[in-house]
Amino acid sequence: MKITLRTKNGATLTAFERKVVKLASLFYANKLMTPRMVNSIELVINVHGEYHKRTGYLGDVMPVDDEVTNRPKKFEINLDWPKRFRRMLISLGHEMVHVKQYAKGELKFHERGNIVTFQKQQYTDDEYWESPWEIEAYGREPGLWQKFKPTYRLLLEENRGKV
Repeated sequence: MKITLRTKNGATLTAFERKVVKLASLFYANKLMTPRMVNSIELVINVHGEYHKRTGYLGDVMPVDDEVTNRPKKFEINLDWPKRFRRMLISLGHEMVHVKQYAKGELKFHERGNIVTFQKQQYTDDEYWESPWEIEAYGREPGLWQKFKPTYRLLLEENRGKV
């Protein structure tokens, strides 16, 4: 998986935080997708200062090549730069579930008509909290974080010894 990490609007990440975001992305991808699919994904992660304040979202993701293919391989994730780094890693897990949904062809957003197709069913004006793609993402979010947390703790311990 090719990962590009950018900061925007005053957000800053240390070298350690950049390393953790990239490792978490790869970890989540490997839990959600086959190795072949993971290897074909290109991911741009934008960490924005005050993203939540401006948009109302902690994060979002959209395929970059959605119009070209039904199973996109290029994605752009936007994440809020929070006071607590852990919160951003949890949001990243949520967005990686959506990457899996798009990459497997389970989820497609049609700008014309504001229609979403999820697992071959079309939805319009669905309530956010009741949409099946969000139910899956929110449902997987805590489990992904719990599985990544031991790795995160090890990385924190390794980093504490460095100046």
